[in-house]
Amino acid sequence: MAKSQLEAGKELTSVEKITLGRECHYASWVSEGYKELVQKSDTITNEEAIRIELLTAINLFRIREIRLRQSLTSALLAVEEVFAAELSVILNEEMKIRTDQEKEDEMRRREDEEWQMSLVAAQVAHTVVSSITGEPSPPKVFVSLPNFFWT
Repeated sequence: MAKSQLEAGKELTSVEKITLGRECHYASWVSEGYKELVQKSDTITNEEAIRIELLTAINLFRIREIRLRQSLTSALLAVEEVFAAELSVILNEEMKIRTDQEKEDEMRRREDEEWQMSLVAAQVAHTVVSSITGEPSPPKVFVSLPNFFWT
């Protein structure tokens, strides 16, 4: 089934995004499914854990704990770190079946995402350091790539 046919159909559940994303080699679906499970208010059910594989479920529970202890941003960054190897393999397979335009769009999206994350990480790091040293924090960054500005 083509990606466009699936996207035109019913809304996929988080677990369906993960399982179909793995089968069809769509890393963005897998990542999105993971992030949705991290953010949902209900716990991951036994059935969901079995469908996405128990080790994946355990890792998601750990990330959910990060979310509870720290922040949603930290948890979403953890999804990308914890599942980096799997998402990379899926993305490599996905890139083999994509058109040249889709490949270019994905590379641009990833570069933009990495840029945004590096800005946020730098801002968080500076805020932590300034809270320790007493130096003033930098102005907040509002990112809207390709444009960004300081306030």
